[in-house]
Amino acid sequence: MIDRITTAAFSFWWECNINHTAAVSHLTRALPALGQVNGHMNGTPLLQWIQQQLQHRNADIQRAAVRAVGQIMAQGVRLFRGSGGEVEGKWVEELAKL
Repeated sequence: MIDRITTAAFSFWWECNINHTAAVSHLTRALPALGQVNGHMNGTPLLQWIQQQLQHRNADIQRAAVRAVGQIMAQGVRLFRGSGGEVEGKWVEELAKL
């Protein structure tokens, strides 16, 4: 269920950004939650998928990935590598409790 929601919401947001059309604001506000749960896009955890897009040769795709990271982090989620090397997202409040 998480993967289906992640794929549906993030794919729509992604396509709006790639095509330079206005993204729906409620989907933009949902990006931190999507990053937090880190559901799968095409079989890959969302944060790892975004990281892969940062390396893409197409500049429009790279810019969309940068915008995604910016929106995720702007609303209180911090991205970092876990002990196994995977990219994780944690709310700032959650990190303060560690």
